[in-house]
Amino acid sequence: MFLKLQLFLSAFIVLSSSLKLPSYIELCKLSDPELNECMKNNGNAALSSILKGDKQYKVRSFIPLRSPEMNLNIGESLKFTIKNASMAGFETSRIQKVRFDFNAKYVELIMHFDYIHVEGNYEMNGELLVIPIFGNGYMNVSLSQPVCTYTMDFEIISKGGEKHYSIVKADADLRTRKVTFYFSNLFNGNERLGNNMNQFINDNWADVYGELKYSINNLIKTLVNDVLEAYFDKVPVEDFFIS
Repeated sequence: MFLKLQLFLSAFIVLSSSLKLPSYIELCKLSDPELNECMKNNGNAALSSILKGDKQYKVRSFIPLRSPEMNLNIGESLKFTIKNASMAGFETSRIQKVRFDFNAKYVELIMHFDYIHVEGNYEMNGELLVIPIFGNGYMNVSLSQPVCTYTMDFEIISKGGEKHYSIVKADADLRTRKVTFYFSNLFNGNERLGNNMNQFINDNWADVYGELKYSINNLIKTLVNDVLEAYFDKVPVEDFFIS
């Protein structure tokens, strides 16, 4: 009897925690032949509200996005950590394309940003483009006109008697027209070496970005996953679309 009561209470708690999508996200018809266009337009209309954060759905604010620590290591060759990081520019984002395939359980999302700017306190030690580098202090990185392609495979799971979307696999690819870097206090504050290294990094920004891209893509993937999973966790499948 006690076990049955526990199971009933657990199911009740799960069910009572379910929510509808917030009013700032307008629904599309799943049968709409222009479903992808509808999702793109409604997504763009909702972006400003989503990026402000939503405590009810446990969505963090992206204006700006703050993180106590970001790791952008390059394998074993470079240890690179940014502490007290702040990322700006998400508010300039626009959705360029949505492809949603319910039968294949696949989503593709392409987003454009005017810029993404990251600043914080860094610690770096190792090799960058086979050149030794180390330092710690203030840093900033700016990406010009970045475009992110995010893809996701999903499944539908049962949760407390309801069906919910769940991410199976996701990937992100962030491309950019240009990147500018600045690192203070390189080489224990040696101004000549630090200036030369900053110049070298910016002259070879594409190669440097290529080295960092795996970690950057993983960071972007995690950020998008966190937002989607916040809504997936709270909202049942049938409440994502107009039937």
